[in-house]
Amino acid sequence: MIALILSVITGIEVWVYYVEALAAFIFPILIILSVFKFVMVVAYFMHLKFDHASFTWYFGGGLALALSIFGGLMLLQIATHGLPPGNGNFKVYPPSLQSLPAEAPAEKH
Repeated sequence: MIALILSVITGIEVWVYYVEALAAFIFPILIILSVFKFVMVVAYFMHLKFDHASFTWYFGGGLALALSIFGGLMLLQIATHGLPPGNGNFKVYPPSLQSLPAEAPAEKH
């Protein structure tokens, strides 16, 4: 049953990638689905539902730490370099780079 649920979630992830209307929300959707799959795998295949509750907190804390580092690095990237061309839309990149203006040549003294 768990394998069937994980397969369905993976199918949804692939489907979301190809739906153009969801392109603006693709990263949050995929992260949420991935976290759900992580929770299912850890809870069932690592037998956390049968172990002491502190182990659940250890894995949950690791997941929270990983997500906060990932989010912080994304914010740092956006703060220093701005958003990627097309706001991350895979259909825009790399053709949008061809439309960027060329840098002005340096002035000669």
